[in-house]
Amino acid sequence: MEAVPFFQLYQDTIGQKMKNLQQGDPMQRANKWSMYGRIFFSAWATLCVALFVLFSGRASVLHGSLLFNWEIILPKLSRIEPINYLADIIGAFFGVAFFFLACTSLGTIFTSLLWDEKSDISNKPARPVLIGSAFLIGSELFSIIFLTLGGLYKLTPAFVIAITLGGLVLGLRSFVKFIKTHAEDHSFNLFEGTDNNARLVYGLSLGILLLSLMYSSSRLSYDSVALYFSDAKITAMTNHIQYFLNDSFIASSFHTGIQYAAIAQIFGDQAARLYSWANGFVIIIFTLALGEQLGLSKQARRILLALLLTTTAFTDLLGDGKIDLAASAPAVAAVYWMVVNGIKARNSGFFFVGFLAGFAIISRPFNAVLLGIFFALFYLQEMYSAWKNDGLNLKSLFSRFFWLLSALLGLALFHLAANWMILGDPLAAFTNAAKLNTSGWQWSFDPNEIWAFRAFYPFVVTFLNSPQSLGTISPLFLAFFPGVFIKNVRERLFEQKTLLYLTSLTLITLLLWIMLFFTVVEIRYVFFLWIILFMPLAVIAEGLFDLKDDIGKIMKLMLVVVLLFVNFRVIYISLDTYSPLDSRGNPQCNNYYFCDYLKPISDQAALGERVLTLSAFRYYLRSDLFACSTKADEYSVLRAASLRSTDEFWEEAYRQGYTYVAYEKNYTVRHLYMDFVPSPDNIPSWMSLMPIYGNSEDYIVAYKINVHTPPVFKTKTCMQDENRIWEVVPVASK
Repeated sequence: MEAVPFFQLYQDTIGQKMKNLQQGDPMQRANKWSMYGRIFFSAWATLCVALFVLFSGRASVLHGSLLFNWEIILPKLSRIEPINYLADIIGAFFGVAFFFLACTSLGTIFTSLLWDEKSDISNKPARPVLIGSAFLIGSELFSIIFLTLGGLYKLTPAFVIAITLGGLVLGLRSFVKFIKTHAEDHSFNLFEGTDNNARLVYGLSLGILLLSLMYSSSRLSYDSVALYFSDAKITAMTNHIQYFLNDSFIASSFHTGIQYAAIAQIFGDQAARLYSWANGFVIIIFTLALGEQLGLSKQARRILLALLLTTTAFTDLLGDGKIDLAASAPAVAAVYWMVVNGIKARNSGFFFVGFLAGFAIISRPFNAVLLGIFFALFYLQEMYSAWKNDGLNLKSLFSRFFWLLSALLGLALFHLAANWMILGDPLAAFTNAAKLNTSGWQWSFDPNEIWAFRAFYPFVVTFLNSPQSLGTISPLFLAFFPGVFIKNVRERLFEQKTLLYLTSLTLITLLLWIMLFFTVVEIRYVFFLWIILFMPLAVIAEGLFDLKDDIGKIMKLMLVVVLLFVNFRVIYISLDTYSPLDSRGNPQCNNYYFCDYLKPISDQAALGERVLTLSAFRYYLRSDLFACSTKADEYSVLRAASLRSTDEFWEEAYRQGYTYVAYEKNYTVRHLYMDFVPSPDNIPSWMSLMPIYGNSEDYIVAYKINVHTPPVFKTKTCMQDENRIWEVVPVASK
């Protein structure tokens, strides 16, 4: 027998095995690809979760906190008094809960418009949905009332208490009837019929929601102190609408800001901050309700809840003073009722959808584009389907859209009135919107790279945590997404026809948004779109969990790991950025770059002295100094003076009565658009600047202004009126 060379024998053996895999041995081939698939899915999911834990999820740009920095956080824990900490959170929660109840009570008067009273109870919306709807109606009505009072200089604590109690009492009968009618409603009981693993997932998700109440005593975000919450705070202190910075949509922000102001007047700042938490809670209600409407099982809805609460761009806003959640809640609710009602709803249903969408638009003008595209696509498809199947009753159709548009128009007219009250120009919203472009945007990356961000959008919003994104979407989105390539999982998803239809509309809207506009990474602008995109992903994840192999176990483990990490993350950030009010009601902010230079001013300044606040974090000045700090109209005068000469700038600063300067380069250049650095090198001979924090070469510095024989007179000072309200007034009236 002729000897066969070893190499040839090896080659023949391998060749035969490959041939068997390709042609003759399907079981072996299937096992091979199954093995490769398990390795890929496990490695991919682990990579996504690891990148989140180690990088994108480790930081909270919004709070200015970095996890696992034990050398910094451990000394901070010693200054927290657990009993006071817990008491403050409980007190704040009960305060916002009372306001939530008042809004809901008032809103239940109108919720009867959402369904036919004679219909069977099983056809009526679930109790949480109606509570969320009633809250949104009531809060939007309160916003209109409070904003009107603020414009008339009548937003006093007495009026706010009377109106809040009035809303509570006025709707109390409807609210009690509503509770009795829906006493047996258990549609949102996601614990029912679950195994231990499902209970763990649901419990950890609820843990994130409850722990996020701790954010109400954490440090406010940059935008909150620069704009939204500081404007609400000064409005609450002075009983009328005031603002520090002429933002592009200042009147829009006050539709939410006025609620912050009203709650702060009655229950304090910490309770006011939980208004964003309340709106986040309502978003969760409508997210789960929409998932149920689109056919998601209870397991899929538990996964959906986990996806939303592990989205740090959402969770980090709970308890902060920004307006994004309050502007997103009516948008999500409008989408829910639009889907539920379809094209054949009663006129009242269309009016309610228009009311919700209209408030979302005037609160956040970007929603005009997003909701406009989404609604147009949805209703055009609905009309086409109705025409194809049963024909269209044009008279009835026009009547329904008339009611929808009338609600939109009514709120638009009120928004014009709000612009007139706040800015003195009803068309200011359009004027400011026309000025909005890429040159004035607060970029955290090179705008020339925006096409790369568009091309890799899912990865950008998952792993890029920047000052523009203020968080990321859940890493579970990308971790679970490859499951769509598994046949059984894909078939389960394709059974959800309505869900796929709505998902396609969402993808078209999102694609148009990121391609036509430069706000690509701002996840908070498109919350309602991402909520819908999470729904098919929840179905995919459910399919993965049901696989009877290692993939299902690993995917469940990844879900639990991310939930545990986000629970820990909320606790860590809350303790790391703990910034309570002191016994006199002054906000505290210690051991933070943007706050430390304000403390010497608060410690040294006399009552009522004015601080030239070329800085964002004025909220953390002593309360009287905060009230006396630079306003929007004064910035305009100072900016114009700085363009003429440095001497004129300092003369104007002296006229306005400033004795201290708090300078932050980022705020001055990017928000005030002033390319001017206050320094001992550019002051006139009659003035001197004494550094009390930092020096002229730093990006952040605080000065005491000293003058001798100034060439101009002071024209403004700050003093308390007969109601003990600090106001900037002309010197002559002193």
